[in-house]
Amino acid sequence: MDLQPDYDRLPHDSGESGEDLDDPDRSPVEARRPAMPVRPTRPEMPQRRRGGFPWTVLLAAVVAPLPFILLALLSQGMLLPLMFVGGAVFAMIALHYLIWGWWLSDVIHRDVAAEDEAEDAE
Repeated sequence: MDLQPDYDRLPHDSGESGEDLDDPDRSPVEARRPAMPVRPTRPEMPQRRRGGFPWTVLLAAVVAPLPFILLALLSQGMLLPLMFVGGAVFAMIALHYLIWGWWLSDVIHRDVAAEDEAEDAE
């Protein structure tokens, strides 16, 4: 390659002027480092159209009862007692959650906090 003798001293591709290369405060590495490229502006995103709100609600209102109607036809009148049994099971699960999960954990947290305060006082 046939290069000019002062090729390293030229301000090529860096956007710098030649006098910046002779700045005593800059290291030779910084003087040769190309300038950071300018970030392109982010294009504006097109607005999403939220159409069809009444249609989605209408579709949900029509489709939601279909499984219930199908189960009522398949169970031949036994759907209501099955719903009562399912509701009772759900009520028992909710009761156990309230007693053992929520209320009892609150009691345990208060006991642990009281023990921690007693240890800190000693």
